[in-house]
Amino acid sequence: MRHLADKVLEAMRNGDAGFLAKLVDPSGIVVGVDMPRMSAKRFRRELIAKRGVYCVIFDRICLQPEPRKSPTTFLLREALLEQPVRIQLGSVQDAPEIATAEVKQANTQETLFTLYFRHVEHHWTLQNIEYW
Repeated sequence: MRHLADKVLEAMRNGDAGFLAKLVDPSGIVVGVDMPRMSAKRFRRELIAKRGVYCVIFDRICLQPEPRKSPTTFLLREALLEQPVRIQLGSVQDAPEIATAEVKQANTQETLFTLYFRHVEHHWTLQNIEYW
């Protein structure tokens, strides 16, 4: 699981939307907190079109008319590029098919975001990217 979590972070750092598109859970994905589940098809479409969820993960320029920093706009890729991070693996009680990878700031141990993976048909898929 650590290897897969590392590969997801590498894809985010390098702007590899294609890797995330291949990894998305067939039942869909949730990006954020208290957001509705997005279909895998829509997730892939937004990554390819470089809009919507692509902007949250990779590039804030497409979120706003002007590419300015807003303290309320969290960008996953920026969080990974601005500081060293570490991964803490975990699980979800009563859900053995779910694994978590909590991405923390290396120096403060503050959680930046959490990846949720689901084991489906002999491989792991990305089911949720939870951030606040």
